[in-house]
Amino acid sequence: MAAASAAEIEWAGTGWQVRSGAGKPCASDRWNGRGAWVDAEGRLRLRLSRMPDGHFACVEVESVKRFGFGRYAF
Repeated sequence: MAAASAAEIEWAGTGWQVRSGAGKPCASDRWNGRGAWVDAEGRLRLRLSRMPDGHFACVEVESVKRFGFGRYAF
């Protein structure tokens, strides 16, 4: 099983890693590295996709910046 890797997108003033590859905790063990993007209006978009074998690939973004404890709205 390949380790998950990450691409990076810019949104809400910070960088975000988009997980790709294989690995837990995704139920199908697959991550869709092209499933996250920022549209023309600046909105973050996340899309689940069905793989050729019928299973779905998960989408995850993680900030490269550490915000600390609190409640945040983007």
